[in-house]
Amino acid sequence: MTRKQNTETFFSVADRIGTFLFVNFIWCVIAMTIIGIPFATAGLFAMMVSIVRGRQPEFFRVFIGAIREHWQKILLIALLDIVVGGLLFINYRIFQIMAMDNFMAVLSGVFTVCVTVILVAFNIYVWSFLSLLNLSIQNLFKLSFVLILTYPITTMGITILVLLPVMISVFLPIAFLLFVTVSTSAFLGAKGAWLVLNRHFSQSEIDALLFPIAA
Repeated sequence: MTRKQNTETFFSVADRIGTFLFVNFIWCVIAMTIIGIPFATAGLFAMMVSIVRGRQPEFFRVFIGAIREHWQKILLIALLDIVVGGLLFINYRIFQIMAMDNFMAVLSGVFTVCVTVILVAFNIYVWSFLSLLNLSIQNLFKLSFVLILTYPITTMGITILVLLPVMISVFLPIAFLLFVTVSTSAFLGAKGAWLVLNRHFSQSEIDALLFPIAA
């Protein structure tokens, strides 16, 4: 490899690391508004999916573009998360007031954990494919559930990997949350989702599903 190629590789890697850190920080800033979390998440995953596919994404075109092009789908995903998350919270509160030796309490606890894991896995697939695949919101939801049911062990592994940086960051300085944690989780989720998608479909089938801008 020539010196010029080494220099180009260095700056390419540096650009990706810089993008990684910058997008994490932007997500944290937008997330402070609470209402902006789903929009920031859509942009974050759009950036990470692009990196996973070996591209150097432009912030305004990819991050802002994902929000502008898919805001209606983003709102529907957020609404679903709020409804299901609210039901899980209610179930958890009921679980807390039940006697722990009660069979129904155990059943309620297991149900809550299982549905929570499925919800996290569902979100990993949905956010990863939102700006990548040219699908209606119904087909996007359907594909996500199909992948969860078809590859449950792989999906469980991806979910654990996505949650791991978040759990580790609890014991680290706040700077890791601001610049590393969220992008790392999104990158691992996007990487896992992309690998599962390639297991489920042939390359020609994936090419047919991609948005023209993502092809």
